Amino acid sequence: MWPRMIQWFKPLLDSGLLNHWIDSGLLNHWIDSGQLNHWIDSGLLNHWIDSGQLNHWIDSGPPNHWIDSGLLNHWIDSATRCASGWKFYNGSCYHFSEDKLTWEQSQYACIREGGHLVIIESQQEQDFIRMKVGNTEVKNSYWIGMTDIKEEGVWVWMDNTTLSNNTKYWDLNNGTDVSAFPEPNNWPPGEDCAQMGWRCSVQISCWFDLGCDIPSKRICESRAANY
Repeated sequence: MWPRMIQWFKPLLDSGLLNHWIDSGLLNHWIDSGQLNHWIDSGLLNHWIDSGQLNHWIDSGPPNHWIDSGLLNHWIDSATRCASGWKFYNGSCYHFSEDKLTWEQSQYACIREGGHLVIIESQQEQDFIRMKVGNTEVKNSYWIGMTDIKEEGVWVWMDNTTLSNNTKYWDLNNGTDVSAFPEPNNWPPGEDCAQMGWRCSVQISCWFDLGCDIPSKRICESRAANY
């Protein structure tokens, strides 16, 4: 893949376009949002190189055309729809906190920041978030916006929707290779709030329940501007 990346970046660098993307923050946005990985994984990058489309874009006048037409500014605007410190993905902004609060305190902290504790609605969203969270110790895991505090075993998101069987990513091995206590296990004296972080970089199913009063980091979500 690296030779292909070099084929892509060298003409962009020579044309000055890559510097515009770096200076504007657009390249970081494409990396953080997963867009660059999508172009690679889907084969689009190879298609642009093999078809000559990339060279055509460069030879036809960008970056001057994109600057003069306002297209570059449009891309930059789309990359800055989130507040500073928030990450953009698929129409939403996400904040991964460093400070630690209880689940309830985290809920209100997200509201004060214009969002809510994250609601995970698809495998793609789970993948994006888990790769940001990485493989961390339990003490550095993150609250997500789900609880069964009202009725044990009935997990409900912040918007009062019940957890769907189609979007469920509990760690059934409890962070080990084999476990007799799959998550959520409501370990005594009780665990009624959901977190993610433990083993997230190595498996998609990395949710677990924890006592709601344990101070932890949080993931806030808000709708991106102009969406």
